[in-house]
Amino acid sequence: MNEIKQTHTIKAPADRVFRALTDGDEITRWFATSAKSDPKPGGRFRYDFVFADASKNHTTEGEYRQLTPGKSVAYSWPAGQAQHPTEVVYTLSPKDGGTELTLVHSGWKADAAESMKEHDMGWGFFLSNLKSYLEEGKDQRAAAMGMKTGVPA
Repeated sequence: MNEIKQTHTIKAPADRVFRALTDGDEITRWFATSAKSDPKPGGRFRYDFVFADASKNHTTEGEYRQLTPGKSVAYSWPAGQAQHPTEVVYTLSPKDGGTELTLVHSGWKADAAESMKEHDMGWGFFLSNLKSYLEEGKDQRAAAMGMKTGVPA
């Protein structure tokens, strides 16, 4: 199956997790260095990832497909060297007084195994960082990957 699926349980209410996934200011606290986000169906986003090693810098732009506050977020995600279209869907559900967050990144082409592997590792890190940010107020990006943080959008 050509999809990435990850599930994380976060000790935070679903509306808080949803906000962290969609609000530009929140996104810069755990994911992108800078973010512009218009979280509505058809709304656009732009995430800039800036690193100490400038050769790793990149930007991702896409469109929100569907949003249900506190429940789900879906958006387009251009992936791989060819930037072929894929889709990211987050589903949120209550679990153990917190939120179970499931990410499904689908639409990969058959020859995209290497890009899928890189994205799987990336999503694992960033979703763990989201958990760290929401539960402890800690951002691991600078220490773990030399990513610049706190850059205004």
